[in-house]
Amino acid sequence: MTTSAEENRHLPIFGEKDFNSFIEALYDGIMVIDKEGNILAANQSYGELMGNKVKNILGQKIFDFNSPTFYADQQVANLVIKRKESITSTQNSPTQQNCVMITGNPVLDARGQIRWVIISYRDITRFNQLQYELESVRELSERYSSELAELRHQVIKKTNIVANSTVMKKVIELALHVAKVDSTILINGESGVGKEQIAKIIHNNSLRSLGPFIKINCTVIPETLVESELFGYEPGAFTGANKHGKTGLFELAQNGTLLLDEIGDLPLGVQAKLLRVLQEQEITRVGGTKTYKIDVRILTATNQNLAALMKEKRFREDLYFRLNVVPIFVPPLRERQEDIIPLVFHYQDIFNKKYNLNKQFAPDAIYSISQYHWPGNVRELINVVERLMVTSVSPTITAASLAQEPLLTKIDHESVSIKGIPPLKKAVEELERQLLERALVTYGSTYKAAKILQIDQSTIVKKLKKLKGKDF
Repeated sequence: MTTSAEENRHLPIFGEKDFNSFIEALYDGIMVIDKEGNILAANQSYGELMGNKVKNILGQKIFDFNSPTFYADQQVANLVIKRKESITSTQNSPTQQNCVMITGNPVLDARGQIRWVIISYRDITRFNQLQYELESVRELSERYSSELAELRHQVIKKTNIVANSTVMKKVIELALHVAKVDSTILINGESGVGKEQIAKIIHNNSLRSLGPFIKINCTVIPETLVESELFGYEPGAFTGANKHGKTGLFELAQNGTLLLDEIGDLPLGVQAKLLRVLQEQEITRVGGTKTYKIDVRILTATNQNLAALMKEKRFREDLYFRLNVVPIFVPPLRERQEDIIPLVFHYQDIFNKKYNLNKQFAPDAIYSISQYHWPGNVRELINVVERLMVTSVSPTITAASLAQEPLLTKIDHESVSIKGIPPLKKAVEELERQLLERALVTYGSTYKAAKILQIDQSTIVKKLKKLKGKDF
């Protein structure tokens, strides 16, 4: 059964008026042709995009036009008729500097032959512009992120603190962030973790950096002298007092920063006076009545649990909440093992310069040091590194050199092990973790570690990624 040309020229589901109303309601430009290329219908959007009046092209054959306006249409129409499949192309509009996406879709009859081709046109100029702008924004974002990361790296380097671990980098970033405001900060952490260094970072990066940085250890000053040290005293305030009186640390720290270290050991009577100073921003010297206005930022540090001291009535609750506006916790060295080896090399360089030495730690010594618990934290590590460097006869400090450090020699350097009888899968993972850790510490790179363990470097990288997800 054949289909006449007249039958092809009409759409059976819609009346001509209905169909024209339908395509005029569409946002896209629409043109309908038959399999010979005769233009059966087109809407006003098409005419505007292609620079033609619709009435001038209806009934004509698209392939008869010899104009650049129709080249893309002709190509799409030809390919759809030949392939009987959807075809999409893009071209610049001949009347405007717009980019148009042209899509041809075949409509097949019951025998699978082309009956009509519906060609749609969409102006994608704005879409392309938005895509370009999005790419530009993405590139800028990546560049700024890279620059910010580099800036943070440079700032951390300037702090003179070794921070290779993620947790310690976050501590320093927080310190740098709060340095610009005058909020009181409570720095908490075990002895030797570097609380004073964090306080110095805050001071050096604050608006008070040109002012004095003064530290007082509340533990080492006798209780009877704490108040006079902090607030000063007037002439003749007590027996043995300087006849000229004395300026207290609050006054000496004017326009700067005062670090009250080991704040948990501050006597209760002095705690009450400190609270008043924080609230009133003024001090009264011991033995005097005159008040002195102060402009000092207060930082406090402690290795004690102040909340527990409050319950024991050894620390004032109101003072605690006044001091603990911004808490910063500095983790112990054993919880940031990534910092141990960089710290060893850092202080190796410092002591080589200080004592005019040329000594270095061998890989086996480095591994031994990395396995130690470090209860004294960074302070203990510094002391050990210095002691080993100045007492070692050999220019290379090996694991054997650690014999003079009894605590370090307790580490099992020869074997990997597991505790108890865990499930086999867990035991294998733990042994892998220990072997990978030892190989990386000893040989310094995944390439060398892979060679020693006789596996591919890519395998080590994959295992490391997996283990890092398990706090490796």
